[in-house]
Amino acid sequence: RPFFGDGACDDGGFLGNGNALLVDLAHGSDALACGRDRADDWICHQESTRQAFRLRAETGVMKLAGWGRYPARDCVVTKPRTAEDVAAALAKGPAVARGNGRAYGDSALNEENTISTRHLNRMIQFDETSGVLEAEAGVQLGDVIDAYLPRGWFPSVTPGTKFVTLGGMAAADVHGKHHHVDGGFGNFVDWIDVMGPDGIVV
Repeated sequence: RPFFGDGACDDGGFLGNGNALLVDLAHGSDALACGRDRADDWICHQESTRQAFRLRAETGVMKLAGWGRYPARDCVVTKPRTAEDVAAALAKGPAVARGNGRAYGDSALNEENTISTRHLNRMIQFDETSGVLEAEAGVQLGDVIDAYLPRGWFPSVTPGTKFVTLGGMAAADVHGKHHHVDGGFGNFVDWIDVMGPDGIVV
């Protein structure tokens, strides 16, 4: 069953337990955990309680920079939680998507409309046979490793930090030390859904 598919609470920071939200995949638990450790080590929410934690998209001004810390700009940032939230943000005008801010320079800065993917961090489904993971753009590489390494799987491409999002990895076509042999991250992406400014996903 896909998890977090209904837009329920996916913000561990909301509960004071960090910013990652994982299912205890390694132990086959059906509990939801707000945190990076085993589900029984954190506050767990059974599926029946998820409706109580629906949150709205947030918008505000934040000072943003890339990993190099230059340039820094005051940007209007929207933090969508659903596809509908993303469409509403795109309808405001030209925008840039921002993951975890680990790119150098200003590649993820737009003073008028920056769309954060930090809350779009759901792992939707995983094929144990092929190793194919379907996930949202805001899922961090470190969370993928935490969830699937105990099950014998490791990402084919890993850059110099695990604190990048899958969306950022795809956008930059990041690579690791074996780039000259196996290529970049894009070589291991089977498909990607992209929402255009009209709100239509292609």
